[in-house]
Amino acid sequence: VPDKFDELEDPQVEFQVQCDQDRYWRPLFPGNQFPDNPIIPACISINCTRPPFQIAADGLARMNWTEVKGNPRPYATLVKYECSKDGWGYAEDGLNSTISVCQHDGTWNVTEVPVCVKLPCVDAPPPAPDGPGAERVYGLDGTRYR
Repeated sequence: VPDKFDELEDPQVEFQVQCDQDRYWRPLFPGNQFPDNPIIPACISINCTRPPFQIAADGLARMNWTEVKGNPRPYATLVKYECSKDGWGYAEDGLNSTISVCQHDGTWNVTEVPVCVKLPCVDAPPPAPDGPGAERVYGLDGTRYR
């Protein structure tokens, strides 16, 4: 039976297996209770069907992934996006890189990457303090902590 990274080749929602008298496991499907071949449906890897978000080739940013035709984008594939210049990053969080992951449902967790901008400080501000409800709200003009 597939683990959480795979799906059944035959898109049955679920199935049962039974150990027959000949000591082989056989899948039990409606209308096919005792097939001659003790073959369990194959599990195939889940791939992201679409390529990851593509960034502009403007020299401000880069990504560490290149599409290879015919090569799948399997579950857990990582794509790193980063700003190319020192002191540049994303206005939304002050960081200079982000990671996109091919998720278990075949989609990428990052569907858009912001444009790199020159940040007011080279380093990102400190992270939010530990504790429930702690939060850092980044802004180019100032960062608030809750």
